Amino acid sequence: MTGQEHIDAEMGRQLDHITQENGCLHAVLFTGDGLLKAKSSGIDRADAERAAAGLTGIGSLSRGLVDFCGTDELTWRRTIVDFGDHTVMVLTAAANTYLAVSVTAGLTSDQIVVVTHTAVGVIKAMNEYLGAPERVRGTGPNSPSAYERV
Repeated sequence: MTGQEHIDAEMGRQLDHITQENGCLHAVLFTGDGLLKAKSSGIDRADAERAAAGLTGIGSLSRGLVDFCGTDELTWRRTIVDFGDHTVMVLTAAANTYLAVSVTAGLTSDQIVVVTHTAVGVIKAMNEYLGAPERVRGTGPNSPSAYERV
């Protein structure tokens, strides 16, 4: 097992630690552009990838509220989506990396506090491994700039 494979496996185990809390369903770790980094074992990869892509939109919406908040810059830390008897929390984990957790409880439930506390603990424990560099447009093998160099 390579060093990165070991880190990825450990991230999955840490996400499983979060989902052991009462009422917690799933946890996914993803980049700012929607790429899945790790997932808890209770969700299949395709569902986790779809969740990561969709949850990226929540982060984008949150960061797009600068004018609405009357400031020049905002640092997005978390978004909570309450569906009544289910809640999704999206937390900033590190540079360009986010953690989302789904819970079968309403926003006012004590379960939310416990799951949030556990999620923050996991973020702190894994922080040095969580950051993801932003992908730069035009640097891939099929990008227009690659064709221009030929």
